[in-house]
Amino acid sequence: MQKRFIVKLSPLFLKELDELPPDTALEVAKTLKILEVAPLPIGKGRIKKLKGYTPPLYRLRIVNYRALYRIEGDEIAVLRIIGRKELQRELKRICG
Repeated sequence: MQKRFIVKLSPLFLKELDELPPDTALEVAKTLKILEVAPLPIGKGRIKKLKGYTPPLYRLRIVNYRALYRIEGDEIAVLRIIGRKELQRELKRICG
């Protein structure tokens, strides 16, 4: 039996999700289901581990948006949903 993770959504993520168009928000919700069974990157997929972050930070590609999350034991903490073009600026702000 495959290990299942608990996906927890941050208040900021939920606020950003509410601001997305309904069809995009639905696609984000569907895609987040991937994290319940496969939160780590495998090959060249939708998930990428971002370098230089402690604890590790991961990015999940969803259409023109990126979900940022961390793995904390058997829980996945989804932190943000950011537009593809805004991601680099936001990562610089997070990293300092």
